Amino acid sequence: NCLSMKSKDRQVSWYTVSEAYCPWVKLVVDIVVIVKCAGVAVSYLQVAGDMMSMLLVFWSGTDFSQSTVRALVIVAATLAMAPTCMAKNLKSTTFANVV
Repeated sequence: NCLSMKSKDRQVSWYTVSEAYCPWVKLVVDIVVIVKCAGVAVSYLQVAGDMMSMLLVFWSGTDFSQSTVRALVIVAATLAMAPTCMAKNLKSTTFANVV
């Protein structure tokens, strides 16, 4: 039988499934999800840093090194996205979803 089908309130998440199946593993599931999301965020920042730094160096025509521009792009992207990532609920991310 599927555990999600047995759920009374039908709000199924990683947390509720782990709580119903194996209560002692809830913290492990939370940590694994946090590590996975952090890894994905870092990979997106690396790709954005590489692509945007090439464009900015090409368009600006300055003698800044590409690694310096890449670091600045990654820091700027992190600072721009931090308020959205710290939101308590999805409703407060409406503006970021439109952009």
